[in-house]
Amino acid sequence: MATDYNADTAANSWKTVAEYKGDGFTGFKEFVFEPVCARWIRVSITKTSPGKIPEANPRIDEIEIFEAKLTPENDIFAVEAAAKRGPKPSTSAKVRLCLGSKQYLDEAEKRLLANCADGVVYLMYDGNWWNGGCDNPEHGHPIPYRMEDHIRANVDLARRVHARYPDVLIEMHDMLAGGTTHRITPVYYKYGLPGSYDDNWGFELMWSPLNDIKERRCLALYYYNMGCNVPIYLHVNLNTDNEHCLVLWWYASTCRHLGIGGTHQDPKIVQAQQEGMRKYRVFDRFYKRGDFYGISEEIHLHALPEENSFVGNLLNLSEQTRTIEGSIPLAKMGIDHKLQYASDSNIGRVDTATGVFSVSCQLPAWGTKMVAINPAK
Repeated sequence: MATDYNADTAANSWKTVAEYKGDGFTGFKEFVFEPVCARWIRVSITKTSPGKIPEANPRIDEIEIFEAKLTPENDIFAVEAAAKRGPKPSTSAKVRLCLGSKQYLDEAEKRLLANCADGVVYLMYDGNWWNGGCDNPEHGHPIPYRMEDHIRANVDLARRVHARYPDVLIEMHDMLAGGTTHRITPVYYKYGLPGSYDDNWGFELMWSPLNDIKERRCLALYYYNMGCNVPIYLHVNLNTDNEHCLVLWWYASTCRHLGIGGTHQDPKIVQAQQEGMRKYRVFDRFYKRGDFYGISEEIHLHALPEENSFVGNLLNLSEQTRTIEGSIPLAKMGIDHKLQYASDSNIGRVDTATGVFSVSCQLPAWGTKMVAINPAK
């Protein structure tokens, strides 16, 4: 822990407060140490499971750190009575928070605003699913408490934050299904209202991304982009990626806000991913702000009409070497077809007579290729 941040783990400003040198563990483990005054917390994990199940390894959202000052017992009971609903704690049934209660919303707003005041610029609203009705008249919500009321409570919490910090980006999980592969709430619902959320969650397609691509579950992201312009956020695990960086480029192409983690065991693949990320950063404005066009499931285009430029991603979604090809009129993307254009590779070209962009490239199994088209200088 530290009061001042330093990127160097070995810096004297960091103080080690707890350490585990065993052979590893599964499940819950508690570390108790003397109270420390700190603003920054660093957790170093030196070894993870070599297994293929990513859930077996620790995640940042599974680490909890508590203040040394205990909450008075009476306050705990008061909060539970005010904000929790369902069976009493004495029963075997699980007690759940009422996310539409005034007590919960007020406390959540206070904590989120404190985070933003400390410099947080991105918030993820997870754990926000519908878990049944509520008839507690002290919660301040309509009775009966219905799904629409629950959705409005989620949006209200986004509005409370945006009222003070309008530039903070808020990702909203499905307000009924939460963080699952299912989607109950329409993807556009309540988006665009004043102060509402900024991003949708990417259908939980991040645990085994290469399998999700090969088994075609990830096509949901392609067709989402074809039918909806609400940005998607997703963080994915790169430790199962292939030598062509299929995972990296598929998710970069279909998720406007991209988070990545996981280090591949093959250093050659790590190097390829690093090179891919350097290229992505050069063109990331196309992926984040560009208009998405799909020539096919395997050819994605990202256009910025104000620049008369676009980038394309070709992805071979099969076990065989194949030629991936297709075409699209520039006018369909709002690109001026009267200009002369240059390509950064020989796999794509613009026919000046017809104003049509054509692309063709032979790709290995599960291979990828990127092309950039700009006005000729």
